[in-house]
Amino acid sequence: MEIWDWTNILKPVCDSMLSKGDAIMGKSIFVFDFNCLAKVPAIDAILAEDLDISEELSRLNVLALEGHLTPTEFLKMRLAMLRSLPLNYIKALFAKLPLEPSIFAFIRKRSDDCLILSLYPGPWIESLGSFLGCRIRGSALKHQAGQYILSDILDRAAAVRELGTSGRRLVAVGSSESDLPMFEEADVGVAVGLLNEPAPTLIQIADYVVYTGETLCRLLNTL
Repeated sequence: MEIWDWTNILKPVCDSMLSKGDAIMGKSIFVFDFNCLAKVPAIDAILAEDLDISEELSRLNVLALEGHLTPTEFLKMRLAMLRSLPLNYIKALFAKLPLEPSIFAFIRKRSDDCLILSLYPGPWIESLGSFLGCRIRGSALKHQAGQYILSDILDRAAAVRELGTSGRRLVAVGSSESDLPMFEEADVGVAVGLLNEPAPTLIQIADYVVYTGETLCRLLNTL
């Protein structure tokens, strides 16, 4: 595992690495966990204000961070809180989600090489994929009795495994324990700590650990 801190690396070295990265552009597929791109607390702030559920969201997030909820349990409980909201409202919310600027620029530039995976329902996040110009996959929803319910939760490990037939290097970018299966299927794992420290179990198997969007993108340009 290597921890990258570009503030301590001289500019000539950076330029050299970026040149090497440009030379092999297109040989890797970058698979991002959705939570590495977006400032998720911004979603919670908007939802808390609109629905008056700030305490419930905070409690749910704490339970998930402390490992008391599996990713599937967390997703189902979160979805239950949002069932009363129109689908178009949720789609608009995700479409205007503030993104980390460096990662946003990287994906826009190399959209053909990028895939975003999320446990959030696909219909919620599809407009974000269109905006970024890259592929995006999420869990499946179905409409039943006037409400949207989860019909199939995305298997991120299987999604990465499917890419293995491309013959290209698979680079997984994640931050939480739920990203472990994705890292196990990838050739290179990059643990990211933009808002919080990456999960210790993820750090253990990661090839790199980074803490800023700029650092991440400089690293990805060398892979």
